[in-house]
Amino acid sequence: MNYNKERIKGWLVFTIQGELDIIQSDDYDMLNNDVRNEVIDEEYKFFFDLNAVPYIDSSGLSILIFITSIASKNGSTIKVCGLNDITKKVFRLLKAHHVFEVYKTREQAVNSL
Repeated sequence: MNYNKERIKGWLVFTIQGELDIIQSDDYDMLNNDVRNEVIDEEYKFFFDLNAVPYIDSSGLSILIFITSIASKNGSTIKVCGLNDITKKVFRLLKAHHVFEVYKTREQAVNSL
């Protein structure tokens, strides 16, 4: 798993590529630490582009859920786009699709910022 981070319209956008799961532990830890550091710096507007994520497990989703709990306490929300059939199924099984603002495309998500 790799990821890029950029700022668009005041939101931190993480574009993730590859599987987001515990097996990718070094990359997972790096992303987790990066996100936590942003929260420490009082950044609460996150957008995750998952177009290039073929699979996500509960540990990968836990990063997003952690951020959501912090963001909601600070009046913000988390945006996610690009779920494929597999990642969409994981989101549904874990009832996560109700927790995030989910968009089909990056363009739709960026337009909502």
